[in-house]
Amino acid sequence: MQRYLLLGWTSLLLATGSGCSPWHTEEYDARLASAEDNAATARLRADQVCYRIDLVEQTANEALRRATQAQDQVQQLLQQSRPK
Repeated sequence: MQRYLLLGWTSLLLATGSGCSPWHTEEYDARLASAEDNAATARLRADQVCYRIDLVEQTANEALRRATQAQDQVQQLLQQSRPK
């Protein structure tokens, strides 16, 4: 009987000493939920950044296309204005 009582007390001390109390469990759950929320927010922000980068790339490509077109037009005008 004393053996079981000693085993019970030892188990109880180990459980409370190792941080398995309900308060610690709630705190760990809250920290885990907060970390998951932070990770979800970071993923969302990363997706938004990728979307904006795509828009910037599209805009830059369009600007390059227009600049090349304008340069070609200037070259044509210069060739037309040269005396023959």
